[in-house]
Amino acid sequence: MPVRMPPAGEDRRPLYHDKSLQVFAGMVFGALIGAIWPQTAPWMSTLARLIAMFVGIIIFCSVVHGIATVRDARRVGRVAIKALIYFEVVTTFALIIGLAMINLLGPGRGMQVDLGTGSDAALPPYMHAASEISANGFLMSLVPRTAFSAFTDGNALQVVFLSVLFAFGLLALGKRGEPMIDLLEITKETVFKIIGYIMWLAPIGAMGAIAFTVGKFGVGTLSSLGALVGEFYLTCILFVILILWPIAKCNGIDLWALIRYIRTELLIVFGTSSSESVFPQLVEKLTALGCDESIVGLILPTGYAFNHDGTCLYFAAVSIFLAQRF
Repeated sequence: MPVRMPPAGEDRRPLYHDKSLQVFAGMVFGALIGAIWPQTAPWMSTLARLIAMFVGIIIFCSVVHGIATVRDARRVGRVAIKALIYFEVVTTFALIIGLAMINLLGPGRGMQVDLGTGSDAALPPYMHAASEISANGFLMSLVPRTAFSAFTDGNALQVVFLSVLFAFGLLALGKRGEPMIDLLEITKETVFKIIGYIMWLAPIGAMGAIAFTVGKFGVGTLSSLGALVGEFYLTCILFVILILWPIAKCNGIDLWALIRYIRTELLIVFGTSSSESVFPQLVEKLTALGCDESIVGLILPTGYAFNHDGTCLYFAAVSIFLAQRF
């Protein structure tokens, strides 16, 4: 189904009604609150979690309903294989660009840091976590301890795994599984209504996240490591221009129009440092654009679990930055 981007002049609401502007204002006020009243940091951090509260159930309902309504396991398999190949290729490009830029610009070079001033107690947990990273460990982590622990632990990958199994079970039931499919649809619509109410608090959530960061770590967190932050955002822009823009162009998508369409979600991610906080809104907006529900329900949660290109760019930048600095 073709995707229709909304015309630029379609929204005629007053400027102060623009949710993205409200979120930006919340971030500014949050920085001020964190600087003036740093003691508010502990409770302000809870505001940032409001939006991400229903992510697990949205992923489950979207994946299961999307696959179950296709009623063609082979089509689901073809879409999944294409998606995983795409994720692997684009993520590889993200890593290459991230490593190339951080080595070329070298923001960590020349910094004199005394390793003796750090706390020895802070290192063992990270060393232990690094020693346990393996392909086998990753595969084992796909399976949750119980059917409910994936939701309680907030592990998106485990929720996707559980959702796919449940969806194929519904497919095997045929017509007997239709009441459950209807129930999932009603549950998803109910949660979307709740998310719509919570979205009114999005500026407060962004304000809470920024206030927590500034209140806990100080105003210097907004300006320190400026070279690394600048390099990272420059790399992100380069990735969008070199990789995402050609992909969108080849598929007839106006990338700039899409960015404008989801500008509120982008600001919320920037303010809360969590892409999960906008998952429900993205599902709703992509479906409203005309994207097939089954495709959105399968690809978006899988992309959240596998294909965080921004995370790849970030990890490439900070790992080499630390090597350069120390």
